[in-house]
Amino acid sequence: MKIKVYAICWNEQIIAPHFLKHYKKITDDITIYDNNSTDKTCEILAGLDIRKYDTGEKIRDDVYREIKENAWRECKDLGGYDWVIICDMDEFIYCEDLKGALDKAHKQGYSLIKPTGYCMIGEERLIPNPTDTLYNKITKGCIDNNYSKICIINPNKVEEMNYSIGCHRATPKFEGRLLETNFIKLLHFNFLSLQYAIDRYAIYKDRLSDINIQQNWATHYTYKADKIREEYNMFKSKSINVLELDKNIDKMFDNKLEEKHNDKTGNTTDIKDLKNYNETIKSLNKDKYVKLPPKENVKLIRRTLTRDLCICLTFAYKYYKYNSNAEIGQYYRKQELFGELRQNTNQELYNNITRNYTRLKYWDLLVPMPTSPTEVIYKKGWWGITENGIRFIQKEIALPKYAEIYNDFAFNHIVENSVMINDLINDDELDEFLKL
Repeated sequence: MKIKVYAICWNEQIIAPHFLKHYKKITDDITIYDNNSTDKTCEILAGLDIRKYDTGEKIRDDVYREIKENAWRECKDLGGYDWVIICDMDEFIYCEDLKGALDKAHKQGYSLIKPTGYCMIGEERLIPNPTDTLYNKITKGCIDNNYSKICIINPNKVEEMNYSIGCHRATPKFEGRLLETNFIKLLHFNFLSLQYAIDRYAIYKDRLSDINIQQNWATHYTYKADKIREEYNMFKSKSINVLELDKNIDKMFDNKLEEKHNDKTGNTTDIKDLKNYNETIKSLNKDKYVKLPPKENVKLIRRTLTRDLCICLTFAYKYYKYNSNAEIGQYYRKQELFGELRQNTNQELYNNITRNYTRLKYWDLLVPMPTSPTEVIYKKGWWGITENGIRFIQKEIALPKYAEIYNDFAFNHIVENSVMINDLINDDELDEFLKL
């Protein structure tokens, strides 16, 4: 099996030894796109194919997308490659037997793989030594849907990837099947330590390009230390031992999940476990849960991210932010999420605005509540806001305006027509909605 890894980097001397140690286990064919690093990154990675590129000492997400959009094509043109992995240097594609898993996926006809993304949480200050195996030292993390992304590609079966800015979303044109799995994971080591993240964000803030600032790309790098600490603590509070999830799945079912129950509010004890186990169930029952392409000549239904949907999301966000009983990661009923909207509008207008609120799931802004440790089923009428939903409200990300739906699943997103929330609700009105 022939595997190629492409990665983008800038001044990654701390994580570069771990990156090299990890990916050398599966291939020697590694290409690094280096944005003129000024530290020892290239010295550490000497011997790899290092290609320099220049963005004028600025972060340019449009340039990064172009690199990732075209890197895999090199393998398509050369031929002979079975898989291409495209990542950043702090992203580790992990499976206990990664080469074996990729070989099996290839033989089963999968052309694209979307691992489950995890935000890995290090200590507050201590960073693992360069000789350590990183994920044996930083073992805890929580699911981060922003990093559940298509990053493993069979170049022989793909025509276009159509990555969004940031490359966290894609609408590929391809032959074969897409595998969405928790068996293969993307471990994101943004938080090598809390202090490491705070220091990196401060440096990246000064490197934001004019186009990034104008387009609100990667604006999380403007976070101050208190905000970064808040995000770190949020992820840490939800973290589990990620690598033990698959090893102990049967034991956890027997000893933990069957003892859990829904209380009368509809909240589930340790709901994070249910999410993780549902992902594992999907990975262990791929034929049942894989999202197959529509049959030939079946017409996809186009749905639009509308102003009314954004109003619904705004009031859901406000409920989480200001209601003392609300907690990120928990799920609530429509009358709770949109209660304030109902109080301030007449019944007809409220019904019109909220009629299609469940369509927010097509953009991963609201998601239904998982309820079973042994089946992928959801509690009807209970919904929760996602990290995507929060970042969209906070004007940190843009989203495709149109989704193409098949079997109630967003099979495609049309990335050429992306919008920020203030394209659909003007800033003054959005500020008014979000007031207490």
